Amino acid sequence: MKAEDRRRMKMAIRSSQQRKLVKDMAMFFAEIGEIPRPREYEKLPNRPFGARLREINRVVGSWQSLLTKMEKDHPDLWDLIHKPAEKEPSALEKLSAGKTEV
Repeated sequence: MKAEDRRRMKMAIRSSQQRKLVKDMAMFFAEIGEIPRPREYEKLPNRPFGARLREINRVVGSWQSLLTKMEKDHPDLWDLIHKPAEKEPSALEKLSAGKTEV
């Protein structure tokens, strides 16, 4: 096998790894509803299997590259991640909404 062929094969494998990793991470972040900082992510107990920070940096290049690819390749999940959480009305708002004018 020529060196050029090996390089192409390595790039193809890495490309498919990147796509899979970016999709898995986008799904995970959509589930938790936020994008944590890299060190916070590393401490999460329920992160995707095989997606340690070291692996992310090896396959994608950096945390910022992961976020950029995620935003570009999966805009629907990106919007879901950054969707503001619907908060419940406070007690004061509940009381004021419950009042009826006579």
